[in-house]
Amino acid sequence: MQNNTPDASPQAFESLQALLLTVADVNTFLAELAEVAAGLTPGTSAGITTRYGGSVLTVASSDDRAEKLDESQYQNGGGPCLDALRTGQVVYSADLRTETRWPTYNASALRQGLRCSLSLPLSAAGTTMAAANIDSFDTRRPSGRPNGPSTRRSPRRRRCRSGSRPVRSATGSSSSNWNRR
Repeated sequence: MQNNTPDASPQAFESLQALLLTVADVNTFLAELAEVAAGLTPGTSAGITTRYGGSVLTVASSDDRAEKLDESQYQNGGGPCLDALRTGQVVYSADLRTETRWPTYNASALRQGLRCSLSLPLSAAGTTMAAANIDSFDTRRPSGRPNGPSTRRSPRRRRCRSGSRPVRSATGSSSSNWNRR
């Protein structure tokens, strides 16, 4: 089987290394990780989903598009990020217009402009704890070139939710309203 996963640029790895060496807490790390992931190529957003009890929630996102796509996965009970979280495997869809794995999610995601998706499990000690979803809204395959800073949120607008925030389950129910920074 051929690996069609896009290659990341050296600048992305430098950004990730700098992030690992300078971030003091998990919330900041996750928000910055979403920013670095979204910066891999133009027209890209990123979000990070984790489990909390029997539910899942977005703990960080680069922008509102990523957040809305995550919510769509939760409401539809499936999608690339949820699959990566459940299986611990990389999930890649080169073209959502021809993707067959998540028909209900795909219809919603295509309406939101999504074209390509890469979901990466984030594991520790052999357990998948979260998944990072990198979403491309460009019709071309991601190139690995970093985004310019003008396409991302400013540091004060980044979203990151702590463990005390409400949880939205895969069935769409919520324990309370989202608490935003």
